[in-house]
Order: sequence, then structure tokens, then C-alpha cells
Amino acid sequence: MRKWIVSMLPYCRKRPVGSLGSVAAAFFLAVLLLFDAPAWARPSPSDAGKSISGRSSEVLVLEGINLGTMPDFSRVVFTFNTRIVSYTVQRGDVDEIWFNFGRGGVKSEGRLPLEDGLVQGVSVNQTRNNVEARLKVKTSRFAFRHFTSSDQKSVILDLRRGAAVEETGGDEVASGPKRLTLQEPQPQQLAALIRGTLPERPAAGTPEAMLAEAADYILAGNNRSAVSTLQLFKTRFPSSKLMEPAVFLLAEAYYFQAPEDLAANFVSIIQGFQEAFALYPDSPFMVRAQLLQGYLYMKMDYYSEASAILKPIVREHPRSEYAALAQMYLAEIYLQMKNFDQAKANYDALRALEPQGQYFLESYFKLGAGYFQEALYTKANEVFKEILGSAEDFYRQRPEILYYMGEGYFHLKRPDLSRAYLLHALNLNPRQDTADVILARIGDTYKEEGRLNEAIAIFRLTPEKYPDSVGALISRLRLAEYGALDYFFEAGSLFPVVKNGTPAADAAMYESVIKATTMDSPLLQVAYFKLGMAYFNQDNFTEAIGTFKKLLEMQPEGDMLDDARYVVSKAVLSEIKARYLEKRYLDLLDLYGNEKDLITELDWPEVRHYLALADLELNLADDAAKLLEANKDLTEHEDERLIGLGKAYLKLGRHEDAVRTFALFREKFPNDRRASLALMEQAKAEIAQDQDEAALANLERARAVDPKLNQDSEFQNMLGDLYLKQGQNEKGAAALEEAIQAMAAGGSAEEDVFLTKSRLGQAYAKLDRKEDAARLLGEALAVKPAAPFPEAVYLIARTYRELGLLEQAASTLELLKNTPDPFWQDVAFQELQAMKPDEALSRLLGKQPETQQ
Repeated sequence: MRKWIVSMLPYCRKRPVGSLGSVAAAFFLAVLLLFDAPAWARPSPSDAGKSISGRSSEVLVLEGINLGTMPDFSRVVFTFNTRIVSYTVQRGDVDEIWFNFGRGGVKSEGRLPLEDGLVQGVSVNQTRNNVEARLKVKTSRFAFRHFTSSDQKSVILDLRRGAAVEETGGDEVASGPKRLTLQEPQPQQLAALIRGTLPERPAAGTPEAMLAEAADYILAGNNRSAVSTLQLFKTRFPSSKLMEPAVFLLAEAYYFQAPEDLAANFVSIIQGFQEAFALYPDSPFMVRAQLLQGYLYMKMDYYSEASAILKPIVREHPRSEYAALAQMYLAEIYLQMKNFDQAKANYDALRALEPQGQYFLESYFKLGAGYFQEALYTKANEVFKEILGSAEDFYRQRPEILYYMGEGYFHLKRPDLSRAYLLHALNLNPRQDTADVILARIGDTYKEEGRLNEAIAIFRLTPEKYPDSVGALISRLRLAEYGALDYFFEAGSLFPVVKNGTPAADAAMYESVIKATTMDSPLLQVAYFKLGMAYFNQDNFTEAIGTFKKLLEMQPEGDMLDDARYVVSKAVLSEIKARYLEKRYLDLLDLYGNEKDLITELDWPEVRHYLALADLELNLADDAAKLLEANKDLTEHEDERLIGLGKAYLKLGRHEDAVRTFALFREKFPNDRRASLALMEQAKAEIAQDQDEAALANLERARAVDPKLNQDSEFQNMLGDLYLKQGQNEKGAAALEEAIQAMAAGGSAEEDVFLTKSRLGQAYAKLDRKEDAARLLGEALAVKPAAPFPEAVYLIARTYRELGLLEQAASTLELLKNTPDPFWQDVAFQELQAMKPDEALSRLLGKQPETQQ
């Protein structure tokens, strides 16, 4: 390490050093001497928010920034007037690193003229009284590390191109001692080694005495006193030959004084190690200290930093215990990163040395547990078998290995082996926390072998032995799944349950499971899902919707969420369709308003279709048209869509669109049974546009396609009116006669009968069938509805007058005078006035007007 520093110094002196303020380049070189070569860390989102903190009473001021360029890395040093209190580092953009040094000031803000082959620039700003710096890198693939100087007045950033951790196969151990018993580094190990080199009773006041005192404190477990003693040692004996073991021992004392709360002493530990590495890079204590530092980073979840420290130990000290431990820790890091193959490669390289002891087995067990959690049961059980093969009684320390293996074999379709391991686990500790789940799984193994009676017996036993447990809930679900009705219901109540059918029985069983469950468990959500499916399968969509809504409230996210949303959306759609077919249109719209959030994108077009048809039935033509227009890509109901859209256009007065839509329907579905209906509806739109000839042609085509239209009063009315308009009075009268006959058979409304008979009376008048005309007009007035039809009444009066039936004409006009419409009141008055000369002339000639016989 010293050779590295010496070889770099001439190169550093030749490079220009950019600065802010008047900080000398010599200071930067001194910083290089204080710290080891970078331990590279991969920048990632996990770095965000990581901080190092300390104490200071002065106002923090950023005085200078220096850049130095080495052959393979760049170093940026931020220098402050006082000790840095805290700072955070995070990867900002893909090519930026952001620093926040906390509250303080900046000697000079803005972009600094700092640049080399890796650094593009540095900017400094004071934002909300915080000192912030941004460093832009010339590549998006770079590694970095950051730390403080020994006096905590500088923050050092090291940058290097490329990724931080190579992941190409295992970190091989070339060779090493076989059958080594691995142990976690203990605080007494280094202290005992150093104490053994010192006199048993060193002279008071000497360096030996103070170092021995510190070592004795550590051996007694009093690391805090050891820290105080070693700090005093550094002050009193700065030139002592014992300084080397003292600084390494101090770093470890920092580490072990609160191993349960490493974050509290993180800065002191790191600074202690860095100081030892810088002062004594060739020390025999170096490799142990590096291992502890890597282990510290691993425990703190700084995996990139830990890997960068541990990998060199494996390469550079292959024959040592430290290399084996480093190899094991690297494997655990890969496990945390979910890189199981890399972890396995590291464990395989280490297992070649046949390591011994519980410490290694515990670590290797983590690989099996990791495989298990990822449902890689074959790989998990291979690891577990290797562990038990080398230490048969490992399960006594880790009984869960038996459960893992039993569960793994169950998923691997080996119920016999699964049951053997699960029974072993249960016999080992019948009162363990997972005993209920294990017993339920044993029932599953019997079921997998087709031994249903034995399975049901286990499922009945589990709730008895472990009530209100997860295993009890699993067993009840299994009993419901296997249709064990006698478990849930008394003998006398079985008949009505079975009578209602299988879906109803399923629903009743799952309802019973839910009522019997007082615990909050994800398995309860399974019960709700099964209950919802049972309701759905018996077409009880309302209950299905309510059940799935409860499930979604219980489980806003999870494995069942997509399935639950899919089924509940189908349930809403099915209930909407059912209400449409039952003509419960308002109920349909109400259901949609309450449950529209449950409808998935997949079902929305079909829901929209039934909404549109319901709107159409409720005369909400505008809403219906918009929904049907939006459904132009729904091919499944294209026939109904076009018919409905044409009707909506007709109601909205969009007659051209209606004609076009009905014509398109007939073009797409020429053989559809509703072709005649489309022709009839198209004719209505054409009549509204005074296209009487086209309308008449379409009605005649409709009758040719569907002769049953001859019994349709609406059709015959339209046809009769068109014939009359064309002057075909005989055909018109015949059609209206057919309309009246259809009305008599079908029980039509009063107003329809009134209007049809009035038209037929007028048709008879045109054919000079006076008696028939007078009779039909009288019949029409006899059924005239309370709500007036003033134009129709006027036409009846005019027809009476044309027939010479003046008295009837006058009495009809008197009816018209009683209408609330002032226009028709005036028409009736004028007509009555006009009729008086006719009456006077008749009296003068001694003649009476003809009366109806």
C-alpha cells in the first residue's frame, strides 16, 4: 500500500488541481496519504438517504473543493471550516451524485471549473440554508464510495468507471485449510492475541501497561472502557511502537461496544478502521480488520461496499480462515440481493474446503430458506439434505428445517416423504407455533394419495386440537372443499341444504367457515373468495358482488386480487344483464351507479351495451346513442347495437342517421329475423322526411319478408296512412281495417283505437261509403280519450261536414271548443260560425240536414 502511494505522488504533482478558495494542493495530497485505495460501491437507489453524522458547535462553511485524477479513479474532496455534522448522498440522475451537507454556508456558489476524464463538473448552492453540491459524471456507468477524513473536516468522494460488483461466477477460493471450523469474529480474539505479547505485570505508566489494561477490559467484555483507555493511549504515546496494535484494537473496541446498534457507532468504527489502514497498511492485523469492516457494511445493508472489501480478502488471502469467512459473507450478500445462483456458486466453492461448525451450517441454511421462499423446492431440499447429511442433529437447533423439507416434498408431489418429515417435526415439538399448520398439511398428504377418509379425519382433528388457529381454518376450508356436509350441519338440517343443490351447499359451508373464524388471516380471504364463487355459480350475483366487495376491502392487494376483480366484474355484468332481461331498467341503472368501480376494462363494453338498451327503454335516447356509438368495436352485439342506435336516432329526430343505420343493419345481417323490423323503423324515419314513396316501398318489402306484420296494428296504421296519402284509398281502408282487427285481438290503448277508427272513417268518406264513414267516426268519438287530440277531432268534424252531417259536425266542434289549446278553440269557433249559413239555407228550403240512421 505504501508503494502505491509513493508511485502516485509524482503523477499527482503533475496534474492541475482545481480549487475553491485558497486551499493548498498539499492538503489534498495529505488526504490521499490518509486513506486506502477505494472500496468501490455500486450507485443505486438504495444509497439515497444514507448519512454519516457527528457533532459540532461551529457554523459549517464549505471552504473548498479539490479534484485529483489517478490512473484508474478520480477523487473529489469537499473541505469545511469545522467538523461536518452530517451529510447525505444519493444517486440523483443517471450521471449525477447529489450531496446535502446540512445547515451551513458556502464560500462561493455556482459551477466550479473542475473537470477530468471522469468528472464533468461540480456545482455548489445554498438552498434553504442547506449546503448542497451536485457532481456530474461523464458516464452513466460508474462506481463510487464516500467517507470523511480523520478530523471530520473533509468529505471524500472516489469515482471509478464501470460497475462496482462483478457477478460472473463464484468468488473462488484457490486453496485453504480443509475442515476448518468457522466462527463469527469475537471481540476477545484480537485482545487475547495482543495481550499475549505483553508482560503479565507491565510497569505502571508505560505504553505496555496501558495497552494491557485496554486488552483486559475487552477480555472482560468492557469495550466502552477499552475505547476510553485506547483513546488516551493515542494521546500519551503517539510514537510508541505499540501504536499499531493499539489503533487496530481501538477500531474493534468501537465495533464491539454496541454490536446490537452498529448504526450508533458507525462513523467511529469506519474512521477507526480507515486510520488503522492508512497508518499500517502492511499490518498482520489488516486482514482481520478488513473482514470486520466488510461484515459491518453487510450488517448495515451496504452490500456493494461490503462486496468490494470482502472480494479482495478471498483473492489475496486464500489460505486463511478470513478468506473462508469472506466467501461465506459474500454468499449471504448475494442471497440478500436475490442472486441465488451466485450465492450457490460461492457456497459450493467454500464447501469444497469442507468447513465445519454450526456457524457455517446456519449460513448455508439461509440459502435453503431463500430457495424455499422463492418456491424453488428442489434446490431448497438439496441444500437441506446436504446440511442434514453433514450434521444429523442440525434439526434440533433449527427444527423448521423439517417443516421446510416436508412442505417442499409436498409441492414436489412426494406426499409420503412430506408426511414423514412433517410427522417428525410434529413429534419433535407438538406445541410449536406451526403445529396446527403442520397437522393440516399432513391431512393434505393423505388427500394427495387418494386416502380421503384419513385426510378428513385429520382435518376434523385439527380444529379440535388447535381451535382459532391457521391450521383450523385451513382444515375447515379443506372440509368444505371436499364436501364434508356432515361436519358443518346437524343431521336434521342436511336435507334442505342438499336439496338446494351443490352451489348452495358450497355457499352454506363457506359461510359456516367464515362464522367460525375469529382470527385475521389471509386464509379467511380464501374463504370469502370461495363463498363468492359459490354464490356466482348459483347465479346469486347480488350476494356474489357483496362477498367479493368484502374481500377486496380486506385485501387491497395480493395474489387473489386480480381473480377477485375479474369474477366480481363478471358478477356485476351478469346482474346488469339479468335486470335488463327482467325489464328492471331503473334497478339496472341503480346497480351500475353503485358498483361501476368494480367493472374491469374487459367487461366495460358489454356493460355499456346493456346500459344503452336500458336508457333506450327509458326514453333517454341521447344517453343511449352516445353509449352505442362508443361501442362500435363491440362485435359481439353488433346486431342489437345497430337496431338500438337506429331507434335512438329516430327518437332524437336524427332521421338521416336513423335511415343510414337501419340500412347498415340490413346490409350486415340480411337474414336476421329483425330485418322486417329494421325496414319498418327505417320507414318511420323516411316518413318524417316526407319520403313517402320510399317508406311505402320499405313497408311492402317488410310485409313480404314477414307476413305476420299483417297482424301488427302499428304496421297496418303506417301502411294505411301512406296508401291514403298516395290516393290509394281502397288499399288504405283495407290496411286500417286490418289494424282495427289487430287492435281488437291485442287490447290496444284507447288513443290508438280512437286515431285508427277516425282515419278509417275518413277513408270510407273518400270512398263515398257514407254510412260506414259515419259509423266509424261515431265509434272513434265514443272511445276518445280524456286527453284531447284536437287535430284528430277537427278532422272528424270536417269529415262530418263533407258528408253533410252538419249536426254531428257541430257537436264535434263543440268538443273542440273545450280543448285547452286557444288555437283550436278559435278554429272551432270559426268553423261553427261558417256553418250557420248552411243551417239557415236548409231551414229556408224547408229541408232538414241528413241525420245518421
